[in-house]
Amino acid sequence: MNLSISNKVVSPTGKRMDCQVKVSGLFSEPYEIKLRIVSREVMKDNQIEDLIEQVIDRKKQWKQGKKFLALNLNGINANAYITKINNDADNS
Repeated sequence: MNLSISNKVVSPTGKRMDCQVKVSGLFSEPYEIKLRIVSREVMKDNQIEDLIEQVIDRKKQWKQGKKFLALNLNGINANAYITKINNDADNS
């Protein structure tokens, strides 16, 4: 699985991060998501990348909300919100 992170914006407090993640792999269709991670603790750069990987790895556990998909994250008191999903099958 290959992850490409773009448009990463971390809040001044370090407790909120927005980004776009493009996911591609040998055995899966490529897709892109817009993602927001909100934490009660300050997130460090190395934690942010681990949290993004956790969101992608736990895709089957995403829960549908009214306007977005959500996931409780392990290892830090944080939640991930997937606000938009684009399949790249048409864009290739």
